[in-house]
Amino acid sequence: MHRTVLVVMCYLYGNVVHGHTYMSVPEARNVPNNGERQSLAAGGPATVNGDGQYRHGLCGASHTAAEQRFNAPGPVQGTYTEGGNIDITLVVTAHHSGYYDFQLCPSTDITEECFNRNRLRRVNCDVSASVDDPNCERWWKPLANTETKAYVVTANGGYQWDTISSGTVTMKARYQLPEGVSCSNCVLRFHWYSTNSCPPTNLERRASAVSEEFFNCADIRIEAANGRTANTDIPNVGERLLSERPRDLIPLGLNDFCPQHAIGEYQEYANVVQCFATGEVDCTFPFTAGVGRPRPSDALPVRIEDGSSNNNNNNNNNNNDNNNGINNNSNNNNDGNSEIIDTPVLGGEICGTCRGCLRTDVSACFTTWTTDVCARFTNESYVFCQGHMMEDAKEIDEMVDEMVDEMVDEMVDEMVEDESAELEEMKEHEGMGVEQPTICGSCNGCLRNDVNACFTDWDEVICNRYLEIGYTFCSPSIFPPGRN
Repeated sequence: MHRTVLVVMCYLYGNVVHGHTYMSVPEARNVPNNGERQSLAAGGPATVNGDGQYRHGLCGASHTAAEQRFNAPGPVQGTYTEGGNIDITLVVTAHHSGYYDFQLCPSTDITEECFNRNRLRRVNCDVSASVDDPNCERWWKPLANTETKAYVVTANGGYQWDTISSGTVTMKARYQLPEGVSCSNCVLRFHWYSTNSCPPTNLERRASAVSEEFFNCADIRIEAANGRTANTDIPNVGERLLSERPRDLIPLGLNDFCPQHAIGEYQEYANVVQCFATGEVDCTFPFTAGVGRPRPSDALPVRIEDGSSNNNNNNNNNNNDNNNGINNNSNNNNDGNSEIIDTPVLGGEICGTCRGCLRTDVSACFTTWTTDVCARFTNESYVFCQGHMMEDAKEIDEMVDEMVDEMVDEMVDEMVEDESAELEEMKEHEGMGVEQPTICGSCNGCLRNDVNACFTDWDEVICNRYLEIGYTFCSPSIFPPGRN
């Protein structure tokens, strides 16, 4: 009798995924009265990159569509100020990693060239934080819990920032509008380049490495700083744009493909003024709560300022930092004369109740950070507090390993008992002996003599446990000459 035990682990995604992401503020043209407002993927990668070209609708339709829906201008959805900030809100309904970026065309007569001339930049961005995004245009999507174990993530060393819910999530980030651009009606375009189908790295920048993309367009107004806002409404432009077929963008150098790395660097997540909330609800800057959010410790950090302890000054600094958003790490190096009094310990004066990596200047505890991640930023007022959940996770892993070993041993013992009972039964009814063969034949493993069965994955230690019930370990060294 042969028994085979198969353990299979599967991820089930369902038959159809209806939705991915849409821009809710300012509201995109494709949102009102549209049950598939989150699905403007220009027909998918095969369509966008088909026939050796790169083509998509200006606002997300497939290039094969007879009518380029959502190209025509619509009602203005928000009014902003030249050179000012714009808070952009997205609703994510299916998670596929990647990054978002935004372009602005200061005219209702939209073209790819017009969008490309005004690519928005994130506010408070450190341009030295990224090799892939030197212009601070990309907003890397924080990963959902279910995404952190994807191959494109683990192959890049894993994900170290905060995680979000795997369901519907509302996300908001702050961008800066360009100086010198005003419009009575201009078009903001949202673009998401997902990376779940990308290779982990594309250092050669191969245009053949592609994944799914999404596009939305929204109508906004930008008031001129001098009060003289440009009139950018083009009469009757909508009818032409609805019938205008998309061009191949490769000759223009405007084709997108997989980035050099399929996930962002740590600072590309941490240095974004952003927030998110589970469901279709608004969130506020800076983070105050949520899955994976920094949680304040009970005790404020104790620091030495110019050789003396001064906690009150730190309290004032903490309040100022909180007003500016705790994710703006660009100002973390201003405490040149400050140093931590002591090594933080569990429940100590510095750590309070923090179990993770404590950012001392704002008393924020990053509970999911490991010791190694925290150590990267020790010169930026971060200290590691012992006893955090990752250490507990290691203990849990060790316990699980022990449990698995015990289960395997029990399974082997049960198998041996079954084999022994079968052998005794065969000996009683068939008069079979247990004489050990002198030649192993082609067996390279553990040979069960009575039925001439070779267990090729058993090593000598395991095989020798069962010598007395008719098993023999065969190795290449005992094969007779001429046998294989």
